[in-house]
Amino acid sequence: MLVLGLTGGIACGKSNVSSALRELGAAIFGDAEKRARLDALMQPMILRRIREELERLEQAGTEIAVLDMPLLYEVGLDKLCQRVWCVTLPRETQLARLMERDHFTREEAESRLRSQMDPAEKARRADVVIDTSGSIRYTRDSIPPLLAEERRLAALQRSNHGTDYPCAPQAR
Repeated sequence: MLVLGLTGGIACGKSNVSSALRELGAAIFGDAEKRARLDALMQPMILRRIREELERLEQAGTEIAVLDMPLLYEVGLDKLCQRVWCVTLPRETQLARLMERDHFTREEAESRLRSQMDPAEKARRADVVIDTSGSIRYTRDSIPPLLAEERRLAALQRSNHGTDYPCAPQAR
């Protein structure tokens, strides 16, 4: 099973990409925002639960599982993923979306952005970077070919090594 991490800054379009992946057959689980708030107290239990769920999905024959987490790198869960996708967009667009979506002042939105890892660093670490500054339709239309490439790479990995990607608990 391929474990695909999906990350990006707040208001960058992760939900849109995640929804498109679900429609294409990927399993998505977890509420990343709630998980982030509980991480300080519950990270070991959360990690164990994520590993259990990934194992269950693999045993069920799931082809691709997506860890949809804004703080994927910050909490080290990228280590459970064979590949990572990062959504990104220009800072001003991100600020405008955040202010509109959450009714934040510019100062509140800026504060939220400063509390997260630098988007350029997330993009640098990712295997695939998706610019979500266009329309929702444009972004959604870009997902099927990207997912097809992930499937091609997974098949190549299987044919070269006789197995699929390792199960997530073994980490990459």
